[in-house]
Amino acid sequence: MHPDAVLAAHASRQDGVVSREQAPASGLTPGLIRHRLATGHIHLLHRTVYAVGHEAVSGRGQARAALLAIGPGSVASHRWAASLQGMLPAPRGPVHVTRERKARSRPGIVVHKAKLPQEDRAARQGLALTSPARTLLDLAETEDENTIERALGQAEVDRLISFELLESALQRWTGRRGVPVLRDLLDDGSAGLGGTLSWLETHFVPLVRKAALPLPELNVFVHGLQVDALWRRQRVVVELDSRRFHHTATRFERDRARDASLAAHGFVTLRFTYRRVMREAFAVIAELSAALRHRELAAA
Repeated sequence: MHPDAVLAAHASRQDGVVSREQAPASGLTPGLIRHRLATGHIHLLHRTVYAVGHEAVSGRGQARAALLAIGPGSVASHRWAASLQGMLPAPRGPVHVTRERKARSRPGIVVHKAKLPQEDRAARQGLALTSPARTLLDLAETEDENTIERALGQAEVDRLISFELLESALQRWTGRRGVPVLRDLLDDGSAGLGGTLSWLETHFVPLVRKAALPLPELNVFVHGLQVDALWRRQRVVVELDSRRFHHTATRFERDRARDASLAAHGFVTLRFTYRRVMREAFAVIAELSAALRHRELAAA
């Protein structure tokens, strides 16, 4: 085969890119490489990596080129890994890669040095990248909260992670600054949430008292169902949900069945997450106050 055909076949298996080390296998000498660069048959992406045929390299091609440029052991990471796994849209700007051995960043590539045990590595269609859980940790250390939450939500929807898997990873990553961020999003700090009296008394009820609203009954049964907080006269129920205990499809369906059963008996159910109670207290109380007021007027 002609050297150009061999090179093109090689590039087709690597998202349209090849490295200088791979070029000699196709019969291209350094002189021939320089000639093809000059004539536009290949295009320089990085000092030792070329795009074959055109410069319109896909996101996967850009990631592949960065990994070839940095060398063995490197993996796509951060927003680039999130994009390749479908958690986030394709990013703009330099490709982020991570490797255990030190390497210098260069134009178009940001290199992170970090330990990468096997469980933090993954591959997608032959492209090395950080595992979904490790990708979320990296995002938690570099991105804003909305971006992290979006990625986490998409990873859950696509079943890239489970709570159990992420919890196990968080325990391994003790000391990393992204761990508290992920734990907060998972509501893992909500010890006692999901109906325990201590959390209701120490976090939720003080908000109700401060707003001068009627105090609820706590952890009581209504038509055979135990509810977190009940305003019996107004027929209003509040359930305090933790992502940790309510994120599965089974629990989601069970929660909706409970709400429907209570509605059939004339009760309205409001659901507040740990995160909202702790961070959006004013909005939580406003919604609760409106529901209580509406039910009072309806009963008058």
